[in-house]
Amino acid sequence: MRSRQIQAYLSQEELLREKAVWKPGFPGPWQHAGWTYDPATGLWSANPVAGAELVTNGNMETGDPPTGWNVTAPSTIDGVAEERTGGSGAQSIDVVFHTGGSYYSWRLDGNPPVVINQWYKISYWQKTLQGAGRARLYWSINAATLFPHANPADWTQYTGTTRATKTGAGYLYLDVSTTDGDNTRYDDVSVKPLTLSELLCIRNYGRQVGLKAPATKAAGFQVGIVVRYSNINNFLLAYHDRTNAYLVKYVDGEATQLIGAAAAYADGRYLEVRWNGADTAQLYYNDVQIGTDQDVSSVPAGTWGGMFSTGSASDGCYVGTPTVV
Repeated sequence: MRSRQIQAYLSQEELLREKAVWKPGFPGPWQHAGWTYDPATGLWSANPVAGAELVTNGNMETGDPPTGWNVTAPSTIDGVAEERTGGSGAQSIDVVFHTGGSYYSWRLDGNPPVVINQWYKISYWQKTLQGAGRARLYWSINAATLFPHANPADWTQYTGTTRATKTGAGYLYLDVSTTDGDNTRYDDVSVKPLTLSELLCIRNYGRQVGLKAPATKAAGFQVGIVVRYSNINNFLLAYHDRTNAYLVKYVDGEATQLIGAAAAYADGRYLEVRWNGADTAQLYYNDVQIGTDQDVSSVPAGTWGGMFSTGSASDGCYVGTPTVV
């Protein structure tokens, strides 16, 4: 039995119904770790607790220039006596691009280490003096670019989540745009792992079901639904990242992306998984099929389903109670 699972009920009427003898086709109680339900809006939100910090000297307080951060000359990095807004330290890193040098500062040395299929929460503060910048997390040759280049004149925090598709030492890049003299500062750069079970809110439907649910999310996060769930290592996940809609299968703990395609996002639009036969899944967003029918026979048959979110209400992430389709 998974730890930290608790039961939540939408209303007193459902509480009484859930106490009745369970029978196939009758949904069981919601199982989750820390999700909350707002009866005023009918929306659920996750509350994942990020794990230990994986970045060494992400606060840029040690060394001048900050220890562990690198650059290829003639581009430069420097520790400057300017702390991000609300910070508790005294220094940030200043990255300046010069033609012929690297357009980023980076650190490797295993910080942060990255594990395949692990979800991570990434955050950083940025202030741009000239040009634009962004932070990226790399593993092997793959990268998570959660935000486009930006040029905030004042300190601005960017936060998001991503799933690693390779295992390896993580390269953390702090970018700057590529006109000579472009200049961006960074502070309090953080990468922390998330626990997959805390991203799920599920119930037993007693049979394999298709589900649809309205989803709202902030940039950088992912929200969606789960179907064909039998355990934490075997299920089918559908989610939207504000640009694309995805269908991912988990088999014995290994995640494989089946669909990843553009789907025009709007708050509250429905994400849906339908079945075209026992083992053929279809992904829909806003009642439009995304991608093609997918054979998911490799995913063990499961009767559980529900909601998925990598962000909390404070992150602007919400999912409505799923409807069986």
